[in-house]
Amino acid sequence: MADVMPDPKRPRQEDTEMQDASTTAPTQSPEPSTSHPTPAARGSAAPTLTPSTSTSAVLPPTAPTPAPSTQPTAATNKKFQNVISMVHQQIYQHRGGNIFHNPIKKSEAPDYYEIVRRPMDLKTVKSRIKDGVISSADHFKRDVFLMFANAIMYNRPGTSVNDIAAEMMIESERHIADFRAAEEFNKPTRG
Repeated sequence: MADVMPDPKRPRQEDTEMQDASTTAPTQSPEPSTSHPTPAARGSAAPTLTPSTSTSAVLPPTAPTPAPSTQPTAATNKKFQNVISMVHQQIYQHRGGNIFHNPIKKSEAPDYYEIVRRPMDLKTVKSRIKDGVISSADHFKRDVFLMFANAIMYNRPGTSVNDIAAEMMIESERHIADFRAAEEFNKPTRG
């Protein structure tokens, strides 16, 4: 019998048989052994349960339970306003505090509102307390420090306004820290 040279362009017969077997027969992983066959294994046409086709009882929708209120009550808010107003008054009565009592007038500093984007003063802080915009020590500190930061930024170092603002900022920080300590001490405890 003569040796036949295989054609390199034509695949061998064994290779094509293996390819045909791999494309027609799906690869199956071994199934875990269970004591209960699955519906598909039993030959049942039962659908697979998913959350949307669950057979559990359907309950009517209920209104969501509201979270416990973190908003202060009117009495608590009024108490906060009264106490924080005392801290405001301490800052207001500082010997150099009069420069922070009212908003800056354009006639006093024509370019002020071009440089300072968020102006703040003690009169505005007081009205924000009264209106409930300032409802925490953090809000109060933010607005008071904004006022001093504006003054420090606008007025050059070494000027009287810059020096007074820096001094009042330090003093205000102590007043606010004292307020927070008292507030923490007076918090009702849960038991």
